Amino acid sequence: MKQPTQEQMFYAADKRNAELNLQFLEFVKEGLTKQELQKCIDRRPELWGRWSNWLKVLPSKEEHAE
Repeated sequence: MKQPTQEQMFYAADKRNAELNLQFLEFVKEGLTKQELQKCIDRRPELWGRWSNWLKVLPSKEEHAE
């Protein structure tokens, strides 16, 4: 089996990142809270840390309950 080129690997990784970002935005639309995101960041910072700036704008559980 032929190994992918560096360019192919780059675009595969780029596509995967775009899919992850779209999935995260779905979580936001479904009501992701600051506390839930923080829990995910604490558990897997290498994956969830990229969205840590969203902690400033997501509602807290108390705000979301209203």
